Parts: sequence; C-alpha cells; structure tokens
Amino acid sequence: MVLDALKAGAKGYILKPFQQQKVYETIQKMCKRKVDLQFF
Repeated sequence: MVLDALKAGAKGYILKPFQQQKVYETIQKMCKRKVDLQFF
C-alpha cells in the first residue's frame, strides 16, 4: 500500500499508530515544500 501511494505521487507517509506531533511536523514540512516549489 505504501509503495502504491509513493508511486502515485505521495511525498511521504506516517505509520499508524501516529503521534500528533509527527502529523503536525509532516504537514508543516509539506506546506513549506509546496511554497518553495511555487517560486520555481
């Protein structure tokens, strides 16, 4: 399932059970990445 998601374009994943802090950090990282990509 993870490999299918990565092949479909996912940039990462979070294993269950997940920690709230890890979810928050991952969302921040992806948002920053999206902002950085918009300037190119």
